[in-house]
Order: sequence, then structure tokens, then C-alpha cells
Amino acid sequence: MSAEIRRYWLVLGIAVLIFLIEVLGGIISNSLALLSDAGHVLADAAAVIISLITAYQAGKNPEKEKKIRSIGVYLNAGILGLLSILIFWEACQRFQSPAKIAGGIMFWSAIAGMVLNYVQHRILKTAGHEEHHLTHQAISWHILSDFWQSLAVVAASILIALTGKIIIDPLLSLAVSAVMAFRNASMRDDIMMTGAIDEKGSVLPVGSIFEKANAAKAGGARIFLVPPNQSSYSDYMKKTSCKPFDGFEVCRTDYEPQKAGIGSLINITVAEVISLEDAVKYFIQ
Repeated sequence: MSAEIRRYWLVLGIAVLIFLIEVLGGIISNSLALLSDAGHVLADAAAVIISLITAYQAGKNPEKEKKIRSIGVYLNAGILGLLSILIFWEACQRFQSPAKIAGGIMFWSAIAGMVLNYVQHRILKTAGHEEHHLTHQAISWHILSDFWQSLAVVAASILIALTGKIIIDPLLSLAVSAVMAFRNASMRDDIMMTGAIDEKGSVLPVGSIFEKANAAKAGGARIFLVPPNQSSYSDYMKKTSCKPFDGFEVCRTDYEPQKAGIGSLINITVAEVISLEDAVKYFIQ
């Protein structure tokens, strides 16, 4: 078992623990905001499961790996879409008939979730430079998003305790529902990317771009993302010139450098990206 797979298993186990804590805490405290956060964690757990499956399949069957990723995208979108609708509906009901909130249980459940989110983040930070690919970065962003949502629930529980205004709970639930709906944007599966990623998320140059672009085209990609200044292909064109000299023909051969866009050479759209954040814009439809 690779370090990457072990790391994902740890993150998944903690996600399940957070989900159970927040569901139990949400039911006991009657906090919809806490249950909303638990729903968000459930969607992230599904994303980690898909990442685990693709990590096991990596390098074995590229076509199967692509199908698994596509299924994972639709599964995650379905979970987020359904949860956002349910949360929105329940929040509207609570505006009409407010329910009493046990602020203390809500507070400590959200604190536990926030602390465990941070533990997940630290586990992912132990990944080596070569493992900082788009999937890894996406999971990191999801977990940080959960961390800030748990912090928002903590703040809401404190405000409810201080002011007694339980309407804060459904208001926060609506905000979480909106975040879920935003994250429900579908991911394109006809885009591939190459490049080394540093600790800041910047995309750095790599070799064999032309060959990788050809492989991406063969794999069904319509768009190929590359590091800055690597969308062109440099080659040398043979040029022969001949002149008569003293009854003979003297020929000279030169090789002139020529630069051409990779995309125009193999009929694929090639785009340069400077960071993972820049790349994500292409993947989200």
C-alpha cells in the first residue's frame, strides 16, 4: 500500500468520524446548521472514496480510471444537489416554526469537527512534492472549506447562546446550502493537464510536452493544460540550398529552428496555466 493510499484512508476514516459526531450532535441539539455541515462532510467522504479507487487504478487501466472519475463526479454532484435541496426546504420550514437549539451541544460538536478537519489537513500536508496533483489539491480545498464551515457553526452557536436568536441556525443552513449548490458545478472529463506543482500550487515546466499532448489527444482529451511558455513546440527544419561553382553544383544543408503551436499540430486545444487555481477554472463547467 502506497503512502498516498494510506493517507487517503486516514482522511476518509476521520471524515466518517466527523460525520457521525455532527449528525449525532445535530439531532440532539436540533441544529440544522450542524446537520448541514455533516452533509458537506459526507460529500467530501464520497470524493475521498473516489480518489482512493483511482489511486488503486492509477497506471493499470487509464480508460477504467477515467470512467471511475466520471462516475465520482456525478455521484458527488448528486449528493450535493440532493442535500442542498433538503437543507433549503427544512430551513424554510424553520423560519415559519423556529425550533429550540441546544447551543452547548452544537458548540462542542462543531469544535470537534473543526479540530478533526485540521487533523485531516495536516495529514494531507505530509504528501510529497510528486503527490501534489489536482485530485490531492481538490481534497485539500474541500477539507479547508469544511474547517471554515465548522468555524461558522461554532460562531453561530455562540451568537445563539448570547442573543437567544435561534433564527441564526436556519440562516447559516441556507448559507451552507448555497455553498453546496456552488460546489455542485459539474467537472469536465475531457481535459488533461501536465506540469510539476510546487508547495504554493504553482505549475512548473516539465519535459516531453509534445509527446504528452499526443497521449492526451489519444486518451480523448479536447483541452490539454500545460505550464507557462510550453504551449509551443520547437523543431528544426532541414533546408538545402545549391549553387553552381566551377562546373559543379555545391549544396549546403542548414537546420533552421521553427516554433509552432502544439495545438495546431495535433488538433487539440492547448492552454497555459500558472497555478492549480487557474487550472480548476477549466475543469469546472
